[in-house]
Amino acid sequence: MDAFLSLLCNEVFIAGVLGWFIAQSAKVVITSIKTKSFASERINGSGGMPSSHSCMVTAMTIATAMEEGVDSTFFAIAMIFAFVTLHDAMGVRWQAGLHARLLNKYMREWQEQNDLEEDEDDTPGDLKEFLGHRPIEVLVGVLLGILIAIAVCLLI
Repeated sequence: MDAFLSLLCNEVFIAGVLGWFIAQSAKVVITSIKTKSFASERINGSGGMPSSHSCMVTAMTIATAMEEGVDSTFFAIAMIFAFVTLHDAMGVRWQAGLHARLLNKYMREWQEQNDLEEDEDDTPGDLKEFLGHRPIEVLVGVLLGILIAIAVCLLI
């Protein structure tokens, strides 16, 4: 129980969780405004503005720098983890989303051309298309993460 309470008082943990929560909440609001309806799928969804993964990992990295110093092993680990996460968000996951979109399109066209009924277990659109981020979505996530980490470390 003491370890759990200690974690709840840890600035790096708080910054990361708060970063994810704020970015994910912003994503719901932004998408809801754009679509003019509540975007419940955005509550836990990947992709979109801002990048919650980028916000979370940046908040943790900056909080680690502020708490441990930039010459610490912990900061080095956090920084490498952040680079991998940011690269993945803009690269691998973005490309996977583009591939899924194309495959879903081809599947719909193929079913239409062959007059096939959509099977409940294998409907077009089964592949998740909204996975990665454009660079601007990652940049906004990074900037938001920096602000959150500074606020957490100065206020707690």
